[in-house]
Amino acid sequence: MKRLSFFILFFTFHLMNAQERTGFYFLAGTNSSSLSTDAVVAKSSGLGYQIGFGAVMGYSERFSTQLEVLYMNNPIELQNVNGNKDLYNFGGYQVNTYLTYNLSSPEEDKLYFGPIVGFLINLGKISSKDDTYDTTPSYFPSGTSKDELLTNSNGLTVGVSFGLNATYNKFKARVSYNYGLSNHFKDVKSAGEIGEFGFVEGESVGDAKMSSISLTLSYKFGRY
Repeated sequence: MKRLSFFILFFTFHLMNAQERTGFYFLAGTNSSSLSTDAVVAKSSGLGYQIGFGAVMGYSERFSTQLEVLYMNNPIELQNVNGNKDLYNFGGYQVNTYLTYNLSSPEEDKLYFGPIVGFLINLGKISSKDDTYDTTPSYFPSGTSKDELLTNSNGLTVGVSFGLNATYNKFKARVSYNYGLSNHFKDVKSAGEIGEFGFVEGESVGDAKMSSISLTLSYKFGRY
């Protein structure tokens, strides 16, 4: 609750300090994610999704900022020691902020676009689907268990984003590459009886960082 209260205050502060009266918007999109780690055998499980709302603020000729609160689904499959694949979501609730520079001055009934840079904050631990094959499977080569992943995965991660934003009247489209800076497995421990390749029982399994390519569409519905 403390984290959620902080970001609500942060969101309100941005609105109060907006330089121009622009507006709120709904957003929805899709993303393809990958997890970089030596602790488990991981691969993308198809396209994920994102849905939420945001606000355009700080508008000044060619510069604008966006603040978004959304739910992100990043489906990743982990292969357990029995050869089965268990589905996890490495997403969750996020707070994102972006800075956009438009290559031309915004005008009504005219398409304008430009590069974006962003900062992403994920507020939740990883979660699993209820239909995974085993209740407490272990994963090769670290030997870490499903319970260990769900209990001790990093609950607050950050990342950066780079891409291109296009706007036409009330509609926006954004394509971006998102790179995670935080280790999802920072507090996840290995089990020595199953682990190999230098993994020691009770020690951290090492880095696990998420990256993704996403496409987001949004529609502005009001002004503040």
